[in-house]
Amino acid sequence: MIRAVFFDLDGTLVDSDAARDAAVSAMFPDRDVTGLWRDLEDRHFNAYLAGEISHADQRRRRVADLHAALDRPAPSDWFATYLREYERAWIPFPDALPTLAGLDLNVGVLTNGRMDQQHAKLKATGLRDHVKALLTSHELGVAKPAPEAFHAACQTFCVRPDEVMYVGDRLDVDARPAIAAGLRGVWLNRHTADQPGGVATITSLLQLPHLIDIA
Repeated sequence: MIRAVFFDLDGTLVDSDAARDAAVSAMFPDRDVTGLWRDLEDRHFNAYLAGEISHADQRRRRVADLHAALDRPAPSDWFATYLREYERAWIPFPDALPTLAGLDLNVGVLTNGRMDQQHAKLKATGLRDHVKALLTSHELGVAKPAPEAFHAACQTFCVRPDEVMYVGDRLDVDARPAIAAGLRGVWLNRHTADQPGGVATITSLLQLPHLIDIA
């Protein structure tokens, strides 16, 4: 029996990819650097999650590497301006609010990031009132895909791992590690027809209530 559902945030409830692309496009209207910025974000944010650099360092390195690749000087206020554009572009996926509002269960979010930004993201997109618990890697001291992160989510609602469903848009960070930690991991695959064996897969959050009913 499922007693709680935890969600990933970015790419699952909030379309942060679209927000990031819109923000960096606003900063460089003369050329497309969205792919480069995405690659730099993955590289340096993963280094931050691994404890190799600080959160501030990963921001600085992303900005420095971007401007070095473009052979341009990096303005000192570049990231602050980018961040304002990014925050302005935050939107939830259309299926996020109706799904959260319709779940008669304990609902939480487990996300790799910092509490201040992720809380602001939930609030700005109208999702915060439907989330009883927000857990972030920065406050937990451990990041997904580590099993300790998923177990901390279970402990928040005092439920066993097999009573918790975890939904995320990444197989490698969300669904499979959740299953390995004993939870009911679900892959939200919005973009392809792939359905890997051993992993429950949905293409929309609106399919989640049915999955919970048959779990």
